[in-house]
Amino acid sequence: MQEDVKSTRNNFVNKLHNLRFIFFIGEKRKVVRKGFDKTLNKSAKKLNELGIKANYITIIGFIVGLFSLNFLSYENYFYALICILINRLFDFLDGAIARISEVTKFGIFIDTLFDYIFYAAVIFGFAFTRSEHNALAAAFLLFSLFCFSCSMLSYALIDNKNLLEEEKKKKETPFYLKGIIQGYEVFCAIVLACLFPRFFPIIAVMVGILCLIKAISVIIKAYYNFVILQKK
Repeated sequence: MQEDVKSTRNNFVNKLHNLRFIFFIGEKRKVVRKGFDKTLNKSAKKLNELGIKANYITIIGFIVGLFSLNFLSYENYFYALICILINRLFDFLDGAIARISEVTKFGIFIDTLFDYIFYAAVIFGFAFTRSEHNALAAAFLLFSLFCFSCSMLSYALIDNKNLLEEEKKKKETPFYLKGIIQGYEVFCAIVLACLFPRFFPIIAVMVGILCLIKAISVIIKAYYNFVILQKK
């Protein structure tokens, strides 16, 4: 009996330590993000002073990101990862420059469009590499990403035309841009696939399932907002 109590107490203590570790990691991430943002804003100010516009950075980052396809075709995952990281860095940088100078609708359009094309291109690159091993999982991930992105963009289109008064007052981030599966999660999955290419099918299936879950959640939210609340 005493041994059972001790083991239960030890398990509880271990869980507390794990929680402390999670909070520690979260705090460290905030500190790193603040330092990253400061460096990014300094770089953005210098580039803006040189007359380099945000759209130029968006296009250059997109082109560099597409070079990852070439390296993936040769199974050179290190250089493919470098191109992917540069693309993501430029994606942060163009937003910082835009906030300093001017945020344009066309800039938002190509930034969003190129992000989706980039992610789809990288997934296609993995399908092209070891096609007998990766093709089916890559096709499933592309299908899931398509469902997810279409549900989000369709909701955003209607939401922009007929935004509910309650959501207007809150001025919060839209529902379809919250929760699981955003750019950060897909980016992490791609990085893991480059570091551990043998596990790409597993990673692709897991992320694909999450994409489908997010798509279904957006559909349910759309029905609630555009049908049920409208009737009330």
